[in-house]
Amino acid sequence: MLQIDLYLLINGLFYDEEYASEIFHLEKETFYDTIERFLGNLVYAALAGIIISYIIELFFIEESRLKKIFKKKKDNILMLKSEISQIIKDIKIRYILFIVLAFLISIFTLIHISCFNIVYPNLKWEWLIFSSIIIVFMQVFSAMICLIHTILRYISFKCKSEKIYKISYLLS
Repeated sequence: MLQIDLYLLINGLFYDEEYASEIFHLEKETFYDTIERFLGNLVYAALAGIIISYIIELFFIEESRLKKIFKKKKDNILMLKSEISQIIKDIKIRYILFIVLAFLISIFTLIHISCFNIVYPNLKWEWLIFSSIIIVFMQVFSAMICLIHTILRYISFKCKSEKIYKISYLLS
């Protein structure tokens, strides 16, 4: 939900007075003009989406941290339990921070979208359509990355190739 809010917000940030004036003063809008505007928004939204994904991942536990703990403390059960309880506390704090941040971003996005629709009532349909297409495109793009990742892993197991497996690991 946070990513959808942020895509809506980012797409809305592209619209300003100059942009709205340019669209309003177009004598005849062609399909090419619309696609050109859309592709610009799509590129920036995709870049922002990648950055957002990395920021969101910062809130969650790293797999490597767990692996290190299990390797180091596998013989000492008490230390392992202590480390795991500390990780659980860290996870709870990260989740709470993430929920608060997501809530604040959602409120800011709601305010921005409301103001946007009041200030630019003639652009709200274009903004909504562009935003919807960007959201669908980003979801399809994520699914395609997962599919390529899976195919490469499958091929690496069938061919018993560690190099292909490492290439697939780079995608994740």
